[in-house]
Amino acid sequence: MGCVIVGARSPSFARRRAMKSDLREFVVMDRVIHEPARLLVIILLYPVATMDFLRLRKVLGYTPGKLSSHLAKLETVGYVALEKKCKGK
Repeated sequence: MGCVIVGARSPSFARRRAMKSDLREFVVMDRVIHEPARLLVIILLYPVATMDFLRLRKVLGYTPGKLSSHLAKLETVGYVALEKKCKGK
């Protein structure tokens, strides 16, 4: 499948090479999110600014280890930002 941009000049060789590099990075990130469990995490987090780990775990029904593992993978590619803090003692 190709893309035709009407009225624009063809990108230079260097730009085409950079575009391919950008596409590779996107594909790598896409593979991370295509895991059904991680995609569900993203779907639940998208409409809210923040969500507590325990609430997210309760909604998804995942074990703490499974959710933590998926969140760590999503954080490495920049889909989520984790902030660890304690409430109370």
